[in-house]
Amino acid sequence: MAEIDCAITELAIDSLPDEKVLALCDTQMETQQQEVFSELQARH
Repeated sequence: MAEIDCAITELAIDSLPDEKVLALCDTQMETQQQEVFSELQARH
C-alpha cells in the first residue's frame, strides 16, 4: 500500500509547476524534527 501512496504523491508533485514544488520543499520538516516525529510515531 505504501508504494501506491508514494506513486500517487510523486505523480502529483511531478505535475506541479516549479514554484509550487519549491513551496512544498520549504514546508518539509528538518532532519532533526523528522527524527523526533518518527520516534514519537514508533512509540504509539
